Amino acid sequence: MGARARYSRGRARHGLSRPGPAGRARRAGLALLLLAAALTSPAWADASAPDPRCAGADGRIPIVEAGRDRDLRALFAPHVAGEAMAGVPGALFRSVTVSGSEIRARLETPAGDLDVRLRPLSCDPDAPRQTASFALDLPDGEPPAGARAAVEALTAAVRANDDGRFWRVSVPAPAPAAPPPHAGTREAPPPSAAPGRAPFARSVAAIALLLALAVALSLFDLWRARRGPTRAPLPRTHLLAVLALTAAGLAARLAISPTFIREAYPIPDIAWLLDGARLGAPIASYPQAPQLVAVLFSPLTRLFHPGDPIGAWMLTNVLLGALTVPAAWAAGRALAGPTVGLAAAALLALWPQHIRVSASESTHALFVLFAFVATAQALRAARAPRLSATAAALATAAALVTTRPEAALFGPALALAALGHGPELRRRLLHPATLALLALLAWCTVPTLQIIAADSTTDSLLAAPDQGAPSLMVEGLRALVVPGARNALLDFTTTPPWLYPLALIGLCAAALRGPRAAGLALGLSLLTYLFFFAPWPPSVVLWGYARYHAALLPGAVLLCALGLVRLLEQIPRLATPIRTTATAAALSALGFLLYLPALRGIDHDMQQELAWQMRLGRERGADLALGRLVLPDNRRRFRDLSPRDAVVALTAGRQSAAAAVSVAHALEHLHTGGDATEAWYYEGLACRLARAPDEAAAPQCEAMHRTFELTLEASAELRGPAWLLDYVSLRGEAPVRVGLWRIGRRLLPPDRALALLPDPVRPRAGTLGGPVPYPMGSSSPAFLDPPEPPLGTPMGPFLHGPF
Repeated sequence: MGARARYSRGRARHGLSRPGPAGRARRAGLALLLLAAALTSPAWADASAPDPRCAGADGRIPIVEAGRDRDLRALFAPHVAGEAMAGVPGALFRSVTVSGSEIRARLETPAGDLDVRLRPLSCDPDAPRQTASFALDLPDGEPPAGARAAVEALTAAVRANDDGRFWRVSVPAPAPAAPPPHAGTREAPPPSAAPGRAPFARSVAAIALLLALAVALSLFDLWRARRGPTRAPLPRTHLLAVLALTAAGLAARLAISPTFIREAYPIPDIAWLLDGARLGAPIASYPQAPQLVAVLFSPLTRLFHPGDPIGAWMLTNVLLGALTVPAAWAAGRALAGPTVGLAAAALLALWPQHIRVSASESTHALFVLFAFVATAQALRAARAPRLSATAAALATAAALVTTRPEAALFGPALALAALGHGPELRRRLLHPATLALLALLAWCTVPTLQIIAADSTTDSLLAAPDQGAPSLMVEGLRALVVPGARNALLDFTTTPPWLYPLALIGLCAAALRGPRAAGLALGLSLLTYLFFFAPWPPSVVLWGYARYHAALLPGAVLLCALGLVRLLEQIPRLATPIRTTATAAALSALGFLLYLPALRGIDHDMQQELAWQMRLGRERGADLALGRLVLPDNRRRFRDLSPRDAVVALTAGRQSAAAAVSVAHALEHLHTGGDATEAWYYEGLACRLARAPDEAAAPQCEAMHRTFELTLEASAELRGPAWLLDYVSLRGEAPVRVGLWRIGRRLLPPDRALALLPDPVRPRAGTLGGPVPYPMGSSSPAFLDPPEPPLGTPMGPFLHGPF
């Protein structure tokens, strides 16, 4: 008797026989409930977040965050952790720790060790020992006589040093009374409220559940497929080929500098990568799946970029891009067999557009990866006689929606491929387990779709063509057949010219020889996105539509792979899987070499400035993050770009862009000296551009030099050409000097400083992501908002977003 038979007989003897369909459905439901419970358990909560139950009537929670050593030293001065307490013989101030909403100080006294706990005053308003922000609590009761002197000395020190600045905002607070003039840096308005906990389906935890379900169910289905009686063995040569192509794709993406490939788009806020995901926060903006995935990858990426969260974030994009290669293989294999899968992986490994996407755009990199995975799962579910394949396909399609706003447009193509490629999924749509899973996925997905629909970017996505432009249909048809930037496969400045005919051959081959439904679905995905982006104005970046056209990559790659395989089948010598793969890899490598100059870097002033900002952030980011950074408004209205974003690079991701201080705000409110927070002024490329044509210099930047005593800390020269043609006349000839200045004492009072600024100019409507035509105006309102947290507030983790 074989081992498998003895195992099965033993299970039957003990009542552990293989469950039927109903039993498997119950087990699947129980597993989903356990997974949901794990994701929503308190273990996932942000341990450092303040307790909202302790919010005072004014909406404030006194707290000092972990890592704020300078503030802690000032709070307990003159007592220093690790040294004897001044004026208390025999007492040692051993240590200070921060946990959540409390500070714990440990004292060593002649009567023994004891802890003094500083909790928010609003948590214990009747405490006998109080300061402006804290209630001092002794967990073990009143101290013995030998320790009382140490406790009283510590209490007196905290009372003397606590001026009420140690707080975070939890709920909207009433506006404070007007401060006296020259009151340090504490007269800014309060920040907006940090998000609280949201219902599960409307929180980041729902997105985490969708991602976890997609991965877990996909892996489970792969395991079931390997154990199935009809499983097709995977040749070792195929597996080695996929691994080799993935390694080649990873090497190509690592060789590209993401700094210079980011074109006009700045480094995004990545404070969530340092603080971790707050799963209870509400979904308030774009889907947060890319951020969650970056947090998941962070233990690995930080090993290669210690102390550099921006580098870790960019490495995440590269890894996602490399993982897309085996995903393309799986999709091609499910479409038309292993040879098409290998050809798809070979083509994508060195596809120029995808290399750019995975080197710079995290949201698009994850979107393309999940689009390939969702396509593979939909095609597998159409033919696989397994309920697990149907569940994996549905979960992956739902998770795809959380990656990009335009991801929902992939839905019709997935539905057509899944329903037409085979009968199996159609048979299981009314299965009770399928209906239960659909209900769970809809519950978690609909809030995300509502957020996307309400986002202001959606207005641009759904905007009608500009006045005088052709209709959407005519514009879409032109984009389909006319070479140029609007067609991802016919734009010969960014795409190898042989991809378009290969995709046409693949589409025709699918229509004539099959798979018809899947080929039609892939063609539909191409048409959907081509027509969708056709009326859009081109981006101001150098590859005008390349970022948008990332959505077309799954359909384009798979159709090209199918076309190549069908073409090579006419040549008997090249019809074997390995030779077909080698031919596809050779075509891909040739395209990579042809477009390597465009991939290696964009040597313009904006990219040079960003590279210097990141280098400065790696060297001094930890110090700069403890203070405030003042940045000029560029007086042009951008929708995708603001000089405020430079804060993220200069502090290596430790500060959010919302913390930046505009020049106008600094002239009115910033005061230095004494115990005020240190402040720096970054005079970057915007200072050369923040002027009208009739102005000899940028008035804001001149105002900073006349209002404050500035000391140059670091500088660099930008020698590249202007990244926007409209800037050439304003910027002047290279080199352009940029610098970081330390702000010293104030030389002018606020009223005289503000008089140095010109009157605002009303901007006119400009192109999406681009500058407005003359006359110039101020930047978008988001740049002019007061900094958060406000001036004078201890800097720390930012609670203004879901991460």
